[in-house]
Amino acid sequence: MSIPLAGIFASLAASVIAAAATLLVNRLALRFLGTGVIIWLVPVVEEVTKTSVALLWHAPLLITHIFFGAVEAVYDMATSPETGMVAGLLSVFGHALFGYAVVLGLALFDSILIGAAAGILLHILWNGVVMKFVVR
Repeated sequence: MSIPLAGIFASLAASVIAAAATLLVNRLALRFLGTGVIIWLVPVVEEVTKTSVALLWHAPLLITHIFFGAVEAVYDMATSPETGMVAGLLSVFGHALFGYAVVLGLALFDSILIGAAAGILLHILWNGVVMKFVVR
């Protein structure tokens, strides 16, 4: 299956827009609500935003999720030189996984809501594990 160049550009634009929007929302939530948002709110914000923007731009969902992870990886590497490379690689892998969950849920149940819920649940689990075992 080949993806048209327009789809690649739409995914790139959608991922940058979603990353900028979620960065703002996540920072505000973290400031006002504390670190618990990393596990419970950030996954909802990111999955709903990535998926919604991809759908609005008619961009391939999985590619948008992967590009979002890449944008987040660049941010991680730019802001945390010591840990940014590992965090960035985990970001790309994680967001690809969450995107696959969205696409799989959509394909199996013909419902973007079920797909998004699958991505959100997987993202919550991922962030919970990272916060418990990786971030010290």
